[in-house]
Amino acid sequence: MTTNTIKEKDTMTKHGPNMTKLIIRFMTREAIPPGGGIADGFEFFQNPDRRKQVMAKAEANAIAAIQLIKAAPDNPFGDNDEEIAGILLKKIDERAGRRQTDELHSR
Repeated sequence: MTTNTIKEKDTMTKHGPNMTKLIIRFMTREAIPPGGGIADGFEFFQNPDRRKQVMAKAEANAIAAIQLIKAAPDNPFGDNDEEIAGILLKKIDERAGRRQTDELHSR
């Protein structure tokens, strides 16, 4: 196991399961951006420096999203990072489901 892999693993284990899944969602979006393709995916997996950058950015963005929600004056989700991450994941899945349904109906 390389040093980069150990550090990457440590970054992911310091969060609960919902936060980890949210970070992974941010990672996938960053690793293969909208309009990107398989070349972006290969580059992500073959370049440890890029993978490290993407992971750090994804973690920072997930934490920032949670902090913004917690700071909102009309925050209906509470102040537990793990619970907020779970709610965000459910909303992402609902939106993805609607998008897939819309795509099926537009064919």
